[in-house]
Amino acid sequence: MQYKYDDNVRVTPTNKIQLAGWEADGNVDLTYATQRFNANANLELSTEQYNDVSTSKLQPGLQEPKASDFNSDNQDLKASVAYNWERQQVSLYGRYWRDSTLNTQFLDTGLGGLATIEGATRRENALVNPQWQWTMTERQGLRADLQWQSVKYGSLFYTDYDYSNASITWTYLWSERLSLQVRPLASYYENKAPNKVESTTYGLQGGAIWKYSESLDFNILLGATQVKTTIDGGYYAFDFENFQIVFVEFEDQKSNGFTGSFNAKYTQETYGASLDVYTQYSPSASGELREDSQLRALLYWKPWERVRLDLDSRYGNSDSASNRGNNQRKFAEAGLRLAYQFAHEWWFSARYRYRMQDYDYYSSGSGKGNLFSASISFRLPKEIL
Repeated sequence: MQYKYDDNVRVTPTNKIQLAGWEADGNVDLTYATQRFNANANLELSTEQYNDVSTSKLQPGLQEPKASDFNSDNQDLKASVAYNWERQQVSLYGRYWRDSTLNTQFLDTGLGGLATIEGATRRENALVNPQWQWTMTERQGLRADLQWQSVKYGSLFYTDYDYSNASITWTYLWSERLSLQVRPLASYYENKAPNKVESTTYGLQGGAIWKYSESLDFNILLGATQVKTTIDGGYYAFDFENFQIVFVEFEDQKSNGFTGSFNAKYTQETYGASLDVYTQYSPSASGELREDSQLRALLYWKPWERVRLDLDSRYGNSDSASNRGNNQRKFAEAGLRLAYQFAHEWWFSARYRYRMQDYDYYSSGSGKGNLFSASISFRLPKEIL
């Protein structure tokens, strides 16, 4: 159970929405395993109920929203099965979840220039991910991944889309602590708007996994990706030579971009840290594939057995992969969470989070927001399960 207050839910410079309310969630996990077979399912149900809403810097003509407009009941079902042979494994992972864009839009579209007031918009997401792994020799391994995803929204401000990607990763154990890896990859994005946008990517990455010590390890992949984007429709223009108005179709767009990722992780008994940096092409509800670069740093510290402190920070830059228009967005967030286990199966936590986003095309400046929350959680004792 959590109570939270957010002074700018959409992280916008104008039409700011302040919300306060309760969130409750619970989950159940089921597992079945044999020597070769493993199956797991997890169902999480949550509800967000808001009892206080206010606005500031509201543009003329916009109607004040009600707190209940932002209520949302969410469901999340995950399931996986895996079967192992002596040197191979096949697995299938599936997920279906329904949630609200209040929890997703910051890392996706942003919508900082939203010129209206909208409540909690329903998002439905279905994902299927089969995988095959093969230990070819004592030093070589091969893994193939496929993924298909379909996302639907209950609002015209967001665009439905389908997205699929595939990759093959070859690894070679160079030494006891160093592994080399090569990964060709491809993806296909298609939105569901009247002016359909299709983007196809092909790329190749190479890198290494380096276990420097028992506490510190690195994972790096670097490469390049080619993007081809096809956009239906066009625009009308005046032909001065023939003195007539003609329809000009949008041209296909091609571009090449650097893609890659870097991860460093350091763990000790009472503290640890991780750093993730990546540049990739990601699907988006903005109606186009986007080029997404992010840096994320996490730090935890357990000064006492029942107390834990977490620091989470992120900085990102997002732009349209087709380079059509000026859609660049910068965003950042930082959060601090303190958790205390005050009884055997009971936890209390308090959290603060700051967010900022800025658009090149939006003249009203950057949006900033603060969130404060307190929560209490309970887990069933293992002895009764």
